[in-house]
Amino acid sequence: SSRSRNRLLMASPLGRLIAQLLVVGTSVVSKAFVQAYQQAVANAGRQGGTKAAAASLSQALSRKIQVDEAEKILNVTKGVTEEQLEKSFNHLFDANKVEDGGSFYIQSKVYRAYECLKLDIQSKAGESSNKTINSSR
Repeated sequence: SSRSRNRLLMASPLGRLIAQLLVVGTSVVSKAFVQAYQQAVANAGRQGGTKAAAASLSQALSRKIQVDEAEKILNVTKGVTEEQLEKSFNHLFDANKVEDGGSFYIQSKVYRAYECLKLDIQSKAGESSNKTINSSR
């Protein structure tokens, strides 16, 4: 009984020491990480890469689908018409209906790819109409 009491008394300071070391170690590492991040941002600013780095980070965080990836998902090629895009989207979206045993994840990917390509087609149509307007002046 006295031996177990002595072990508890010895283990208690050791446990406390280990806990303190963990807290201090975590604090030091987190401060170093924050300083390294701030230094990286400062270096990027000095090198003129701030906009590119911010755009890359923003894109990675929002994870928008790129046009080439969207074309692969919907199985279409560059220069696809809106009608072809609609047809491919409807086919793949319906084929993956959750009610029929399909995948909500795949449906989401198909929908995001459709959004991306539709926006791309509309922006290209807007650019070509701007060129036509400017050339007629």
